[in-house]
Amino acid sequence: MQGMPMKSSPNLRKNGRRSLSPSSKLFFALCLVTDWWEDYVYLSGRSPLLVYSNWYGLDYMPLPTTNQVARAANFIYAALTFRKLLNTQTLKPVTIQDFIPLCAWQYERMFNTTRVPDVKKDRLVHLSDSQHIVVYHRGRYYKVMLYNKRHLLKPVDLQWQLQQILDDSSVPASGEHHLAALTANHRTEWANARTTYFSKGLSKASLKAIEDAAFFLVLYDEDLDFDPKDPSKLNKFSQAVLHGNGYSLWLDKSFNIVISKNGRLGCNCEHSWCDSPIMTHFWEFCIGMEVTQLKYTEDGNTVGELEETPPVPIRLKWDLNPECLDLVRSSTLIASDIIAEVDLQVLYHSDYGKNFIKQCKVSPDAFVQMVLQLAYYRDAGCFNLTYEPAMMRLFRKGRTETVRPVTRESCDFVLSVDNPDISAKEKQAFLQRACQKHQESYVNVMCGKGVDRHIFCLHVLSKHLDVKSPFLKEVLGESWRLYTSQPVGSRPVHLSNSRSSAEAGVLMEIIGHGLIPPTGGKHYHPQRSSLYHYCTHQGSETPANRRLLIHLLVVSPPQWDCETEVLTWSLKGFLDRFPLLDVADHNSAKKIYLRILLLCIPLPNMKQRCTQELLI
Repeated sequence: MQGMPMKSSPNLRKNGRRSLSPSSKLFFALCLVTDWWEDYVYLSGRSPLLVYSNWYGLDYMPLPTTNQVARAANFIYAALTFRKLLNTQTLKPVTIQDFIPLCAWQYERMFNTTRVPDVKKDRLVHLSDSQHIVVYHRGRYYKVMLYNKRHLLKPVDLQWQLQQILDDSSVPASGEHHLAALTANHRTEWANARTTYFSKGLSKASLKAIEDAAFFLVLYDEDLDFDPKDPSKLNKFSQAVLHGNGYSLWLDKSFNIVISKNGRLGCNCEHSWCDSPIMTHFWEFCIGMEVTQLKYTEDGNTVGELEETPPVPIRLKWDLNPECLDLVRSSTLIASDIIAEVDLQVLYHSDYGKNFIKQCKVSPDAFVQMVLQLAYYRDAGCFNLTYEPAMMRLFRKGRTETVRPVTRESCDFVLSVDNPDISAKEKQAFLQRACQKHQESYVNVMCGKGVDRHIFCLHVLSKHLDVKSPFLKEVLGESWRLYTSQPVGSRPVHLSNSRSSAEAGVLMEIIGHGLIPPTGGKHYHPQRSSLYHYCTHQGSETPANRRLLIHLLVVSPPQWDCETEVLTWSLKGFLDRFPLLDVADHNSAKKIYLRILLLCIPLPNMKQRCTQELLI
């Protein structure tokens, strides 16, 4: 990689030594990609962070308490315990197979970090320490001190502080309620507003309190929940944490913690400083500590007694002139328009999960990727470029590299499924070969044998040196039509023997992005006995998004009788899993169901069965 640009292009050579001096990074940098990736992919982007960049994660299934401030207090305490382990470098490193350590560089900017907007390129500002967090509740902002006499407050103290906020009957100042919508505006607009309206007085001090905070916490004023029998609740939960109402999240902070009125947890994370495995590790640690160490009383409060009065939360104040208020209003409208463009749907089924997939002797990730390929082909009628990220933390300061799931083997499998001339055993062999190929590709990419970040670096150099490359133009001109990912857990010690996690099967750990590519993305999470599919698209792509969900529904949950190649289904199960179809009666629903099967599963015997049913 170091010698490639100079050896492969005479255009690069003829410009001389002076023009090549910026590319000395290729020879001296510890990591060729990370700085450029952070600068050009994230910080230079001028689009809003809301939905287009920030991503989210959700709670785990068992709800230990419905007391909002008790849950928040325990989580804050666990988060600060995690921060202490980071600061003292005593956090146990994440390893592969309990042997190979992964690079921990990304953890350094987890706390006390803000993405500060600038006109041309944002910058990440990280403080060595912060003694407070900022809490948002009903349009008001509070600075909450975390220490008293240099000692970290106990959960019972933190609960008392948060209760003071809930009991505060004051109303937001003019413009305060929607103020965070400024962070959802285009970055240049927000940068200009920050310089113009927040450079002096009360507004400057309050903004500094937010940007210097360890993290941002939202006391959400509605209930959020998960119910396998009502997927719309999980849709609402995901939407609340991904974008909320457009003005409840301070999107510049490294992460926002959202606590619903009934105690559900969510996390909205700014993307430039880390990738999802970092926050997944943090999330698992905090929830594990909450469940196994901190715990709750029988009435749902934190454990312990208040020994002395903690510092009272400080209400932040603002001095917003009419021009700033107008910008807040226009930013709120922009956020509303962005939210209106999001079509987020969650598909959950419990017919099988990782345990069953592993019994089939294939990788769960590869299996789900083949499911996605089959569903996409049935919907689009063709194969398209598919993106799947793989972590590169086997290398210092590594972030991600791209796995390309569409291979000759995956195409052979997809084409074999609906071919009536191919036997079930042959189809199974096609699936195993495709999964094996995908697994090999994933491992190779993790070991540094990917190509896409190398192409990215060549693209950066070509732009800097003003060299036109037909090769780069062709490669980069291809769009990723299918964007996929899954969360990577770290299996913390805290949860390894937890009765609660055993009953739940696994942490929910749902990770989802918004509209990173315009066509959105598909995020999946195989659990022991269930699967989640998260589909996010622009509103203009809604028909395609929901068609793909229908295909995923058909591909994922059926029981396949390998001898007769008949897919058996339950109409009730179909409607329970996919409540997006507005049907007036059972008979209409049945006809829709059968027509979907006719569309998606063109097996002769199935076609005959469905046609006969439709004629009844």
